This record gives sequence, C-alpha cells and structure tokens, in this order.
Amino acid sequence: MTPAIKLGDVVNFFGYEKVREERRRRVIALKARRREEVGLYLSFVFEKRPLLPGPCERSAIRFIEIAEKEEIKPVLDRFMGIDTCARPPLPGGRTELLTDLAS
Repeated sequence: MTPAIKLGDVVNFFGYEKVREERRRRVIALKARRREEVGLYLSFVFEKRPLLPGPCERSAIRFIEIAEKEEIKPVLDRFMGIDTCARPPLPGGRTELLTDLAS
C-alpha cells in the first residue's frame, strides 16, 4: 500500500519549478512500461495503484493523441462519447474491452 502524503512531502511552487523537469522525466519513464497503444490515436496507461476499480478490474488513463492540427476535429468526432460509456467506441466500430493489455 502506498503511504499517505504528509505535509512535508508538498513542495512550494518555487521549489517545484527547480525539480519539475527531472520529476516529469522520471514519471514518464515509469509510465512508459504501462502504456499500450491501441490503433493510431488511442493509448492507455494502466495505473499501478487502482483508483476505484472493483475485483478483477484494471484502472487506466485513456489518451487520444493527434499530431496534425487539421485532423483534430474529425478524429475527435469519431471518438465522441468515449468518456461516457462503459464500452468505448474504438476505430473500426469495435467495442470489446481490452482486458489483455494490462498483462
């Protein structure tokens, strides 16, 4: 179990600015091992510490990454509703849950 955050763990704004880039690089490297790309635009980062999953469930952050400015609206339109349904619509009309990605 992860220990609780104590007041001494909190860094003020100016102190954080000094360590921000190094912490950011470290967190990105840690999460890279838990990141799974699903198609051209969609990826999941599976959390080491579950937020609110039930038994036999995984917790993940969903990312939609679009590099080209002119693709943003059409791609996001295809993902409309992904944040409100239990089985998100995936490109190609697939809706199955991706439970094997966490292993």
